[in-house]
Amino acid sequence: MDEHDEEGLTYTLEEATQLLPEVRRIVGRLQGVWMEAGSERQAFEDAQTSSRRTPVEVSLAHQALVAALWDVQPLVAWLRSRNIVLRDPSTGLIDFPSEVDGEDAFLCWRLGEDAIDYWHKRDEGFDNRKPLPPDA
Repeated sequence: MDEHDEEGLTYTLEEATQLLPEVRRIVGRLQGVWMEAGSERQAFEDAQTSSRRTPVEVSLAHQALVAALWDVQPLVAWLRSRNIVLRDPSTGLIDFPSEVDGEDAFLCWRLGEDAIDYWHKRDEGFDNRKPLPPDA
């Protein structure tokens, strides 16, 4: 990994690809925990938006959600320690900070994809991802 100003570590395509098997395992576990906590996430959201819920009920729903997502914390910490950005735990979408064609970019990968084949600019997101140039 290369140092890149104040923004932290960046990855070449080769470096990100070498890390992908471990990333795939971590993101797969993270997605599983996230999906298993679906009822707790929904209950907390309902408690927050309902005018009929007391502060105690909202707090209890929050505690249940925190407990259900307890195993997510070390997985997210693993990604963060490597400067990998988790975008969507439900789909396993992540970004590797990088450079493409001389500009700051993200190498974009989602759980289920065989390889890192896409990128987007730092100020763009998934909807703007493009295939990597052949010489990347």
